[in-house]
Amino acid sequence: IRLLDKKMFNTSVSDSFDCIDCTNCNSCVKCTECVNCTDCQLCYDSRESNNCFNSNLLKDCSFCYDSTDLKLCVRCDNCNYCFDSQNLSNCMNCIFCVGLKDKKDGYWVCNEEVSKEQFEFLMFDCGF
Repeated sequence: IRLLDKKMFNTSVSDSFDCIDCTNCNSCVKCTECVNCTDCQLCYDSRESNNCFNSNLLKDCSFCYDSTDLKLCVRCDNCNYCFDSQNLSNCMNCIFCVGLKDKKDGYWVCNEEVSKEQFEFLMFDCGF
C-alpha cells in the first residue's frame, strides 16, 4: 500500500515515504508540497533544501531543524524569518548572521542589532 500511496501523491520521487504532493524529492519522509528536496523529514512547502527536519517554508537550506521561513541558511535550529545565515540557534529576524544564539527579540544584520526599518529596507534591497 505504501508503494501505491507514493505513486499517487508524488511526482518523480525516489526513495521517499509518506510524502504528499512533493516533486523531485529524494529520500524524504512525511514531507508535504516540497520541491527538489533531499533527505528531509516532516517538512512543508520547502524548495531545494536538504537534510532538514520539522521545518516549513525553507528555500535553499541545509541542516535546518524546527524552523520556519528561512532562505539560504545552513545549520539553523529553532529559527524564524532568517536569510543567508548559518549556525544560528533560537533566533528570529536575521540576515547575513553567523553563530548567534537566543536572538528572538529585535532585528539582526551581520550579527549587529538594527532598527525594524533598516531590516525591512535590507530585506527589500536584497530581494528576500
